[in-house]
Amino acid sequence: MDTPIHTGFFMKNTQSELLHSNIKNPALSLSVQDCFFERFHGSIFEENNKGGGILDAIFDVHFHFRGKNVINIVKKRRIYYNKKIFETKQRRKEFGKMSQEQETTKQEEKKKKKKKEKADGKIIALRVFLIILIILVILAIVFVIIFHSFYSKLNYDDGKGTYITTEFEDDSIDPNATDSDASMIASVEDEIKKNMEDGGSELMFSGDVYNILLIGNDSRDKNTLGRSDSMILVSINKRTEQIIMTSIMRDSYVYIPGYGNSRINAAYAYGGPDLLMETIETNFKIKIDKYVGVNFFSFVDVIDAIDGVQITVDGNEAALINQENAGNQLPGAGTYTLTGAQALTYSRIRHYGNSDYQRTERQRTVLQEIFNEMGSASLGELKDVLNAVLPEVTTDIKESEMLSLMVDFVRKYKDFEIVQCRVPDDGTITDLVINGAMVLGIDLPANIDYMKKNIYGE
Repeated sequence: MDTPIHTGFFMKNTQSELLHSNIKNPALSLSVQDCFFERFHGSIFEENNKGGGILDAIFDVHFHFRGKNVINIVKKRRIYYNKKIFETKQRRKEFGKMSQEQETTKQEEKKKKKKKEKADGKIIALRVFLIILIILVILAIVFVIIFHSFYSKLNYDDGKGTYITTEFEDDSIDPNATDSDASMIASVEDEIKKNMEDGGSELMFSGDVYNILLIGNDSRDKNTLGRSDSMILVSINKRTEQIIMTSIMRDSYVYIPGYGNSRINAAYAYGGPDLLMETIETNFKIKIDKYVGVNFFSFVDVIDAIDGVQITVDGNEAALINQENAGNQLPGAGTYTLTGAQALTYSRIRHYGNSDYQRTERQRTVLQEIFNEMGSASLGELKDVLNAVLPEVTTDIKESEMLSLMVDFVRKYKDFEIVQCRVPDDGTITDLVINGAMVLGIDLPANIDYMKKNIYGE
């Protein structure tokens, strides 16, 4: 706050300044006016507003110095300063408005720049995406073309063709053998009949399980069907992440639709893959989706293409392998990398050990080793395997389905746990001789439950 000025002091000092300035003109000069106004402007109006005595000083000045001119000067200076203040405020307002407009313009330019950068980024990302997509499409097309070239080498057959039934020699029948007790045979056949008449047992099916029947044909003549030397139901369970390989023993005594009771391996010779699948479904109540038939002798080329399979054999098995492979002898019991011919002999050993039980186990062992080797095989080895085996393969899996299976195998199935099973299960078998043939009478209800539990996890 300004220090109050005493009226007498004001009059005295102002009068003295004016007298010593030698100004004769009653109208004060501009410099004196300025000095007077600048010195007392604030106090005059402050005191005036408060109702103080400064106005008295003005009147005194007016009295001694022709105060009328001073009052006019003060008024003029007040108008001048108010004008200057107004102009300053206007300039500030215009400057603020201009600054705000400039700031707004800058913000808009920044936004435009960001939008442009964002748009440019999207364009670049879109271009990269399109390039990647084009590359993937090209690779997919190349893969499909290569896959088609391999698929065209196998034989597609829906299994529903007409097969000529011929009489075939069964070297396992012993005409001098004595049949089992009639009551035991009747009991087994009654159970088969009851199972056929059980309309409440529907085929087991699940969307998480894909069943493929692998049929190994033992015919050395490509122009004849022969009997199914090996039947392995390969079940891919996506829920449990398992591949279950269930061997069906070829001597199992079952009902063959249209032909009556016989050993299950005769169904393939009577009616091909379609009749064999129907026989398995009818007796075991398991839905079979597709089949793959392969001549066992083609496995020789497959195993040689992957440089053999590692198998552990005992002394008797080594001796039996050596009998049919004179040029490549095994020194005795141990673990060896078997050639294709040696592995085929190993998988077909029957008259040693626990007969057909161990035989099916050996077949699954060889098959599992093939799977293991193919999972780590190079592209060149896989190409050799496919070139060797595909011409010997017959299947009802269409090309699109096969492609999907191959992709899923590479992505997921190759890491699934492999589980081995056998039907009939231990404790559900009765050894019988019927019409001179060695057969296995089986407890069908027990084996149906066994298969459902292992395959579907129920």
